[in-house]
Amino acid sequence: MQELDRRKILVSEGNDQLRWCNNNEGTFNLKDAKKILLGLASQAPDKAWQRLWTQQVCTKIKLFTWLVQHRNILTWDNIRKRGVLGPSRCQLCEMQEETMEHLLNNCSFSSKLWDSFASIFQQLDRDLGSIINTLSKWRSNFTTNKVLSTAWALTPGFII
Repeated sequence: MQELDRRKILVSEGNDQLRWCNNNEGTFNLKDAKKILLGLASQAPDKAWQRLWTQQVCTKIKLFTWLVQHRNILTWDNIRKRGVLGPSRCQLCEMQEETMEHLLNNCSFSSKLWDSFASIFQQLDRDLGSIINTLSKWRSNFTTNKVLSTAWALTPGFII
């Protein structure tokens, strides 16, 4: 709410008009308000994430990766926020609560996959605290070899 309060109100000649200053049209929309509340409004789009849509990979993988970036996959912690009760245990290891971070990055099953592919590509720079950081780091490191670069870019989508 403090971020909303900090927004300037634009003043112009003539009749008063209430305008939303977060977009060019001056109209309020929930998408912009949600970005402000989540602290995403001031962040410039990451070029590595924008390249996601131009990759030659299945649309399902692109969409799922996009959902991961926006933290909207239906893991039990997100489902519980919507009022649904369930087991909330990771379906792969059955050891911890199923969160996006655990399921895609920290679960013993997922970790083995990441580590296997990281060793193939000789890339061991994985952020165990954040799947978003892991994917961003993976996307930012690439090679000039076209075949290896393509395989490198496609691998995270197939892993998750």
